[in-house]
Amino acid sequence: ALGLAVRALLDDPARAARLGERARQVAATWPTAENSEAQLLEAYARAGLAR
Repeated sequence: ALGLAVRALLDDPARAARLGERARQVAATWPTAENSEAQLLEAYARAGLAR
């Protein structure tokens, strides 16, 4: 099944480009290491566990 999906994308570059763009858009919404750290430190501070 995976091989067929890869072949379908190789045979349809426009679709591959659309999927790639959508993947980039989704990935751009994921937390970064920096804002994850900031959120964790903020949670610790609210819980009274700040360093």
